[in-house]
Amino acid sequence: IVLGDVPRSYFTESQLESLRRFVEDRGASLLTIAGEKHMPHEYAGTPLEAVLPVVFGPTPEPINAEEPFPWQLTPEGRR
Repeated sequence: IVLGDVPRSYFTESQLESLRRFVEDRGASLLTIAGEKHMPHEYAGTPLEAVLPVVFGPTPEPINAEEPFPWQLTPEGRR
């Protein structure tokens, strides 16, 4: 599944739960493309949050894309 910068309102709660189950229970791959408007911050607190490769803080932090930043594996990625 490829999910881009799609508004949260596009999906019902049931659809998000189905996507989460498809990834967790059936081993489907989920590729998310972060964007400036919706992904990933609008999905905090939804069923999909459990399978997103991010940890949400209390408020979205701006990212200065002009400066390089190091990628780090999550514990799940290390396994």
